[in-house]
Amino acid sequence: MEIDRTLAYVRPFGRHTLGISVNEKYSPFEKVKYIGADISPNDWSWLGLKRVELINVKAREFRFVRTFWAELIGLERHLRDVDFIDTAELYTPFSYQCAKVAKELKKPLVVSVIETIPKHISSRLPPWSLYTKYVMEHADLLVALSNKAKEYLLSIGAKEDKVRVLRQGVDLDRFHPSKNRPLRDAVRVLFVSSLSKRRGLIELLKATKMLCNNGERVELWLVGDGPLKSLAQSYAQKYPVKLLGHIHYRDLPEVYRQCDIFCLPGKDVYRFGIKVMEDGQYTIAVLEAMASGLPLVVSDSGAYPEIVGSDNFIVEQGNAKQLYESLKILVEDEKLRRRISASNRARAEKLFDGKKCCEAYAEELIKLV
Repeated sequence: MEIDRTLAYVRPFGRHTLGISVNEKYSPFEKVKYIGADISPNDWSWLGLKRVELINVKAREFRFVRTFWAELIGLERHLRDVDFIDTAELYTPFSYQCAKVAKELKKPLVVSVIETIPKHISSRLPPWSLYTKYVMEHADLLVALSNKAKEYLLSIGAKEDKVRVLRQGVDLDRFHPSKNRPLRDAVRVLFVSSLSKRRGLIELLKATKMLCNNGERVELWLVGDGPLKSLAQSYAQKYPVKLLGHIHYRDLPEVYRQCDIFCLPGKDVYRFGIKVMEDGQYTIAVLEAMASGLPLVVSDSGAYPEIVGSDNFIVEQGNAKQLYESLKILVEDEKLRRRISASNRARAEKLFDGKKCCEAYAEELIKLV
């Protein structure tokens, strides 16, 4: 399927740009624009981009809540020659910008949503509630990346006939299991994320300590950087914790293949007693780990249970003991790891194949014209 149209993704910040490699390879659209405030073409030069065009624009933002406040300067001129506009979340000012531009230029507007909290505070508190209402009314298609995201959309009054559950996929050719994953002296547990409290790193470090004190032969590999780097370094002086720092996206598949278990025990975020974010909205690293055939231990946050299915281990947020017990089972049972590895790869092929996901998304967009 080839579509002689141009699609624009408006994604101000880096956490939304991981679809670049998948769209370059699999998107049916002739041209795909990625418009953002921190997109560096040099970071993606290894892909030799032909289909995807990266456009870096300046943003007007307040750093401490930048996703909620950021506005992209000069956005309209980059959208004049596109056929479809895809923005992220209903409550963001840049989605409000996109909605106004789409209305003026008479272009279909798609809003991709990962939010998982029903009746999220952004739908009730100005100015975000005003953005939410305007964008929802003017969107032609609301793409929920999970069933929980669909529940959120319906809870704030979205019309069900506008909502489609369409997953984002990964490149299964790049992220695949090791052909012969060797038995090592130590079982490697992989963590790929920011080194932060929200991602459950404190609990994971405590669980690693308990595993080592119990005599388990285990290593913890940490990919990423963040505020808890010094804490991780202090653990690394006493326990087999390896800090790999930032790994270029090009090199990540091999890191997954060098490990045996993937763990991401993220936690929800509360402000003044109100839940403002669930960690497990739609974490691409979890999909990459599944595609790489790693058994998973994740928390019960957001859509994590929905995404990983019933074969993996789901632990209570903030519960280091339960995390330790789940990891201990996997560390000690090599046959179980192999069984879940095969199951996770099959699940990734069924639900998160980047090619199939791109085609399903394109089919829904074509219906809008």
